[in-house]
Amino acid sequence: MSFCTRVIACSFALAGGLMLGFAPRAGATVWQPVHTTLKSQTEVDLDSIVKKDGAATAWVQQVHADPVGSKTGAYFVYRTIKMQVRYQCAPRTSAVQSRAYYNDTGTEVASERQAEDARVAAPESPEDRALNIACAADPKKAAAALRKPEPTQARYMDGPAPAERRAGMIKTSAPAADEHAPAAKPAEAPAASHDPHAAPAPKAAPAAPKTVLPPLPLAAAGHTAPSAHAAPSAHAAAPARESREKVVDRVLRERGIAKPAVVGPFATQGHEESHWDYAGENAPYRWGDMKADFVTCKSGQRQSPIDIRSPVISEMEPIVFHYEESPLKVLNNGHTIQVEIAPGSFILHGGARYELLQMHFHTPSEERINGRSFAMVAHLVHKSAQGKLAVVAVLLDAGASHPAIETIWNTMPGTAGRTRERPEIAFNPMSVLPADRNFFSFQGSLTTPPCTEGVQWLVMKTPVEMGREQIAHFGALYPMNARPIQPVNDRVIKAGR
Repeated sequence: MSFCTRVIACSFALAGGLMLGFAPRAGATVWQPVHTTLKSQTEVDLDSIVKKDGAATAWVQQVHADPVGSKTGAYFVYRTIKMQVRYQCAPRTSAVQSRAYYNDTGTEVASERQAEDARVAAPESPEDRALNIACAADPKKAAAALRKPEPTQARYMDGPAPAERRAGMIKTSAPAADEHAPAAKPAEAPAASHDPHAAPAPKAAPAAPKTVLPPLPLAAAGHTAPSAHAAPSAHAAAPARESREKVVDRVLRERGIAKPAVVGPFATQGHEESHWDYAGENAPYRWGDMKADFVTCKSGQRQSPIDIRSPVISEMEPIVFHYEESPLKVLNNGHTIQVEIAPGSFILHGGARYELLQMHFHTPSEERINGRSFAMVAHLVHKSAQGKLAVVAVLLDAGASHPAIETIWNTMPGTAGRTRERPEIAFNPMSVLPADRNFFSFQGSLTTPPCTEGVQWLVMKTPVEMGREQIAHFGALYPMNARPIQPVNDRVIKAGR
């Protein structure tokens, strides 16, 4: 069925939903802003929330500062998307039941009524904030608490101050000039290159006896790891849900780390031109037009990340991991936190040997499995002697605290362009891998410019747990650094038996 036919059919279905109480209500609507950026604002209709059997259904709208064109199917331009969303409160998942698109004048231009797969709401994402309102014992009281002015919160939301917001609209005044000023030259060790093709630095000699960081226990004796939707520990709990700013302040204060300075787009390797980013003028949809070297980001046919669906079950040889301890060296490169790995660690796969160069993180996970995204993902980047790249992706979900990641977070610099080394700590990348090493395999690309293709992707099927506060700690520096899902096209996705 074509998109146009689906739109017409879904419009009738959505109209039929009026009798069932599923369509947006007429008259005054109390839209509560829950997530604001320079480009869009997500809002919840407080009066539409219906709760039953541990689930909540609500109408949510996303208002864009500028008109947006549809990316697939029949082309149309819209300003607002209104969605009916069903939230499962305990597992913290959300599933869109229907969508309607409206233009500048508020006229509906297209609609769809087709339930999507439920996915876990990433911490502090628009879905997560809307879920918190919808599932609260008193949504209007929770919304009133959210409306309390917190001037510094806008810095982490990448949007205007709360006083400049109003329902259904977002002020798009230009940011202050100094927000995009280059970062000051660091006084610490120079930043390592972000280019995964670059050779790793020579192994540094330890200045002190090593404190060996053991691999993460697969299952502590007599202990059952909490599920992904387990409640936070008493240490993290609070009588009322904390704002992002308060969580950031508390987490960094408990670790004795100064709050990171806000930096603008980070230019690397001596380049002064405007650098690519995950939001704003240089967001992913603009990457392919920024430089000639980046054209593959828009023209490539095997781009990453992808939503992994309907894999071909086949007999695949296992990945042989040979990872060794490496002096802990952590870089904040302006886009993510990256652990530099000394020579000696490698994997064997497909008859080739790939040396491990570095490991870095994204939130939320860039890869999805059957539509489900995860709180974070760790990418372990490898390179063969012939220059071929292989990336092992380890999905990270909220649960028990992860000791190895805790050590990385305690070491990471808060300022873009700086590196911090702790040669007395021996980090073993094996500590990040899941116990079950079964994986998906497909051909893809780098998920950052220049989006080079020909990368072998090996995505672990089983996620690894990390603490909710550990997720918030990374989010204090990078609230969102994931490239959107790319078309699969004619690729074959393989999965072992």
